[in-house]
Amino acid sequence: MNIIFIHTLLLIALTYLPNVHEIWKPKVGLTWNWIIGDDPNNMNYKKGEFDVVDLDLYEVKKESIDRYHEDGIKVICYSQLVPMNSI
Repeated sequence: MNIIFIHTLLLIALTYLPNVHEIWKPKVGLTWNWIIGDDPNNMNYKKGEFDVVDLDLYEVKKESIDRYHEDGIKVICYSQLVPMNSI
């Protein structure tokens, strides 16, 4: 992996670190919804259907994350750092 890329990623992470107010630790028994391939901005779900949603950082809009949070759902975003054509 390119060392410049790693340093850039670390610098970005350290830039956002002061904005972290607390570290969330999931409890045993939480229900999860991992969204792969579906549009995370148009998900139909019932409030309380799941506790945590895991979705693609580059597909989700801030408004959708805000809506999940308003419904009491924790949001985890994953990101693919390596282009698919280089795997």
